[in-house]
Amino acid sequence: MELLEIQRGCLCGNRDSKQFWIYGDSKEEVCGAFCETCGKEWLDEKFFETLMTEEIFITIETKRFYFRQYKKASPTTRIVCQSRRVQQGDHLRWVEVQGKEKLTFDAIVESVDDDRKLASVISLQKLAFCEITIGRMLIDLSMVTNLQIVDYGSLCDPAALVVARALASCQVETKVYNILTCKSKVLAGYCKCGPGHGWRAMWLVGTEVSEVLKTLLGSSWVTGREEDCIRVVEQGYAKTKIKSGILFAMDGSAVAFELEDAIAERQGCTDRGSYLDAFIKRFIDILVEKGFKISGAVASGTPGGGIGCFEVPTLEVKMSFFMGSVIKGEVIRAPQKAVGSQLGRVFGQVIHMSVKRGDEEVQLSEINEGDQVVLPGHLSHPRCHAIVVTVNTKTNKLKLIRNMYSRGVVEEWVEVSPPILRVSYGGAPMLPPEEVLQRARSKLGENRYNILTYNCKHFASWCKRR
Repeated sequence: MELLEIQRGCLCGNRDSKQFWIYGDSKEEVCGAFCETCGKEWLDEKFFETLMTEEIFITIETKRFYFRQYKKASPTTRIVCQSRRVQQGDHLRWVEVQGKEKLTFDAIVESVDDDRKLASVISLQKLAFCEITIGRMLIDLSMVTNLQIVDYGSLCDPAALVVARALASCQVETKVYNILTCKSKVLAGYCKCGPGHGWRAMWLVGTEVSEVLKTLLGSSWVTGREEDCIRVVEQGYAKTKIKSGILFAMDGSAVAFELEDAIAERQGCTDRGSYLDAFIKRFIDILVEKGFKISGAVASGTPGGGIGCFEVPTLEVKMSFFMGSVIKGEVIRAPQKAVGSQLGRVFGQVIHMSVKRGDEEVQLSEINEGDQVVLPGHLSHPRCHAIVVTVNTKTNKLKLIRNMYSRGVVEEWVEVSPPILRVSYGGAPMLPPEEVLQRARSKLGENRYNILTYNCKHFASWCKRR
């Protein structure tokens, strides 16, 4: 579909039509859009029984599209029979034997011929190691054994929207690198019900992490192998096909890379530990630059690896990961926790505090009324944004106005400790402090917190921006 003008952009600030998947119906009319920046979906009013609010929308070519919250479904499968023919928009699943492997395929039906024998389907296809594409394929339904239809019940969206999502997904690059290749069913789940956690994690996190790994590994990428993630993460001791290198596991997938040749060829680095130090630090640094927050815990002492968590605030996605050093084909973990080697020190440094771009660490005495600050929260809410009302350096307290999940917009004193981060908007036009406070106080008592559309960051940003 040709590039369209987006007059009013997504809540995350994205207005670039190149960073949206535009949904088109059978008449080639726009019926929705998916924001690649934050994972939110915007749909035509016809797909809503009742609009929760008419205030949250984007505008494409003067037409309004409204935010649609994800509906979590628990799909079941059943064998295809004559009483239930394959139809447009169905989620099909079947198994094929290729060599010694049994491969499961998931696909969305784009169309079926009049005889109900041939179906054009859209599916995620694996091209090579961690290399995937989304495209069309033609299947003969009469030749597929054990063909199943995945049933989403009443939560399934209309067939027209299901197919529109599938067609939009075909418009992405010819191929992408993604270590989460075992999650092929999430494409069909996205098409049927919208962008849930699994889809945002796979498409918006998995591809980013994989591209960073590929960039850092260079020619060593071709040494990669997919490993049994359950074996690696759940057992205290595991063997891999890689003799010596590094293993990375995330969200049910694991890959290992042979790095001995790269270490040997690297000039000025004869120590294997120093190479891995530099590799891990660069990997984490790039992800932090991209807006990821890294948290977790690593013990030190013996050869092993580190466990942590990716948190992507704009996507509302949190994923655990494991990074381990492979020595003579073995990955070692201590019971209940990862053991660190040279990785422990590097992880510890970056996990202590990952500062996002636009944040600056400040002292309490440097904070002013009307500032937007970010305080550490808990694991499920690691960054709490708030507007400063008053500073008390004697008691190490700030009087803040913030939007909270449990209580809505409140004004209260909070004891703080380093690190304290202040949000910097660069040269963007901001309201003067008195107007920022006036805006913040105008919402006191309001309780309509929504993690996707009206969380603490949305509230604080609204108070600050002109």
